[in-house]
Amino acid sequence: MRFLRSWMSLTAVAVLSLGVLAAGCGGSDTPMSPQRMEQPGQLTPTAELTLSNATISVGGQTVNGQTVQHGQMQGENTFFQAMLHEGDHLALGQTVQVNYQWPGSGMGMMGQQGLVTMYDDGTHGDWQAGDGIYCFDDQNGEAGFHMHDAPLGMYSYEFYGVHDQGHHSNHVDVSVTVAEEPVSQPGELMLSNALISVGGQQVNGLTIQHDQMQGVNTFFQVKLHEGDHPALGQTVQVKYQWPGGMGMMMGQQGIVTLYDDGTHGDWQAGDGIYCLDDFQHQAGFCGQGAPHGTYHYEFWGEGAGGHHSNHIDVSVTVTNQ
Repeated sequence: MRFLRSWMSLTAVAVLSLGVLAAGCGGSDTPMSPQRMEQPGQLTPTAELTLSNATISVGGQTVNGQTVQHGQMQGENTFFQAMLHEGDHLALGQTVQVNYQWPGSGMGMMGQQGLVTMYDDGTHGDWQAGDGIYCFDDQNGEAGFHMHDAPLGMYSYEFYGVHDQGHHSNHVDVSVTVAEEPVSQPGELMLSNALISVGGQQVNGLTIQHDQMQGVNTFFQVKLHEGDHPALGQTVQVKYQWPGGMGMMMGQQGIVTLYDDGTHGDWQAGDGIYCLDDFQHQAGFCGQGAPHGTYHYEFWGEGAGGHHSNHIDVSVTVTNQ
């Protein structure tokens, strides 16, 4: 009897062990919940790349969306700069590229085109490595327009970031027009350096986010010459056209005046630099209810006799993203 009880105990243990093994090997209708495992070659999702503050400058002056005179750029380089974010953080170790298209030389021919790379490693004109600001100092005129033999016309540039996994950021387009330096006649008014800035940053031709402009004003500035001298006591005006909103095709439009008398945001009276600090958001795009879209501005000077200077067009696009 004692032997029979011992044999039955051993048999029960063996049966129980086999049941556990069967459950672990898929013998049960209810499988175990294995830990999640990455498939071979599967990439972990990354945050979205966002490109901003794409600027082109010559001699330290931003020229986005401007018309510049060919002779003013001798001895300077074309400098490209942009900021790249990955999610809420600076995107380090990625790639920023610029597609460029030069104007044609005439006869219906396409101009030079190509691709240049910007750097965030302290080389190629980059000021500080690893700060998320990618730069390229185009000393040889590969993509820029400062060389003495660069053709006249509009230069188009497309900035974008490329993640090391291959996907692109948003694309930002910037254009610059190069014109023959005008010959100023005695008494002729000549307008130059038309700038729009927000919070001290020039935004000519840029796409900016609306929420980045809270608590600041749109600032307008331009230089006016009469012959070879600053034009004093004249009038500078800006015609503005807002984008349409709420299904409207045409937005708000009007004209504002810039000043060279030490008021309305003008820093120094009588220096030929005319300014307007648009703190009432009459023409600018910093107001809380300003619509999203592209804002168009046309600058010109007007003499006492009613004759106009040249006109300069500047645009800025406001988005909610």
